[in-house]
Amino acid sequence: MAKSFIIIFVTIVLLLTIPSISHAQARTNQADTSLSIAEISKPTNWIARGGCWDFSRRIITGRGIGQRPIAYYSQKSFTDFVFEVRLRLLTDEDGSYGLVFRFDEKKDVGYIFGVWPHGGYEFARLDDFFAHQTGGGLAVYLKDQLKTWNRLKVVAKGAKFALYINDNLLVTMEDHSFRSGKVGFYLGHGPTSILEYEVLSLEAQ
Repeated sequence: MAKSFIIIFVTIVLLLTIPSISHAQARTNQADTSLSIAEISKPTNWIARGGCWDFSRRIITGRGIGQRPIAYYSQKSFTDFVFEVRLRLLTDEDGSYGLVFRFDEKKDVGYIFGVWPHGGYEFARLDDFFAHQTGGGLAVYLKDQLKTWNRLKVVAKGAKFALYINDNLLVTMEDHSFRSGKVGFYLGHGPTSILEYEVLSLEAQ
């Protein structure tokens, strides 16, 4: 009787345990396409092109010295991705600032999603030292106060891009110019401008 009870008890425990083990294994075997913030924040993983950048902290500081300052994450190129950053302007100077993506550092081309302190935005293509605007308007969701954090997010799938400001879908765009590249930040202000950027998430799709 006692042996029968033990056998039944062990069988029940095993039956209850197997599904949970399988579920855990399934989670373990899933591909983790997101990058850890610790990995993204390593100073050696960032490259500056123009401007003056400080990568020593998780919150990256950029100053608008030089022509079209850009800082990009150098460890990986992305095709389809979700890239979200919070950023804020610390000095009262006009000019756009924001994200760069599908950036080819050898050809110096890619896309930008930028905002102006007083509400404008652009989705643009970089060619040489010029930004050709392909979309624009009033960014009604932007908090334009100085030293106030705003969140920008780009969701890229093929030639389609969804642009978000503070969790609000601003616009969807389509362009076939660039298929893959680096992600990062750009600064379109003058030499006295100072901005702070912090990567919130970066995930390949």
